[in-house]
Amino acid sequence: MKKALTFLLLTILVCGSAFPVPAQREVQSGKAKRPPLQAPPTTDLTTAFAKGEAFYDGTGLTLVRWQMKAEVRNVAFYVYRLDSEGKSLVSDVAIPGGSLNAGSEPVFDEKYNLVDYNGAPGAVYLIASVSLDGKVITSDPIGSVFVEDLSKYDSDLRDRQRTVLPNSISAADLNLSKELTAEVEKGRLVADPDTHRWVVAQPGVKIGVEKAGLHRVSRAQLEAAGFNVNSDSTLWQLYDEGVQQSLIVGPNGDYIEFLGRGVDTPESDTRA
Repeated sequence: MKKALTFLLLTILVCGSAFPVPAQREVQSGKAKRPPLQAPPTTDLTTAFAKGEAFYDGTGLTLVRWQMKAEVRNVAFYVYRLDSEGKSLVSDVAIPGGSLNAGSEPVFDEKYNLVDYNGAPGAVYLIASVSLDGKVITSDPIGSVFVEDLSKYDSDLRDRQRTVLPNSISAADLNLSKELTAEVEKGRLVADPDTHRWVVAQPGVKIGVEKAGLHRVSRAQLEAAGFNVNSDSTLWQLYDEGVQQSLIVGPNGDYIEFLGRGVDTPESDTRA
């Protein structure tokens, strides 16, 4: 009886320990394969511009618009105009940034605009973002594009009134009329990147222009810069950003003359 009881207990013990153990190992194995918990990666947000655009209507009015990717403690914007007169602040009054209401919380995708009442054809704009700690971030240069009706881009613009001091002369008074500006803009060629890449790959010379006006480059200057002045001067061509420009070639190729215009950006003051 004792032997039978002992055999029964051993059988129960062996059977009882034969099945739970593999199951327990499977659970433990599963726990071992589970990746450890990790905190989500953090990204240091900074104030960044998304895009900008400017529209000029030929009367001196330019609508400047921009959108932000993100604003972190950004309190103000200042808009600068770059034209033949140099770099100037469009308005002394700062445009409030998104963080004035949000505090230290980041703000995303906010849109802003400003009307420049002294705009000019070909003007370029820069937008400076100023943070609470004084850090300044500047947008990429924004070139103005001619449009016939600004109200299509800002429905409230028609209700705005322009104030001019009595007996004062504004920059708009010296511009072409709206009709003439429209004709000029229709005839203006836009930059051609493909042709520009082809041009810079050809033998030639790069001419730097710092201000608008008629420029003359002598044969000796061209030769000193590496240009083949002994080539057929009737084939000489001048390009600006891939667009062919009018060029006067003097007798026997003694000089060239052309109308050039400078540039004023944070990177350079010379147009090539």
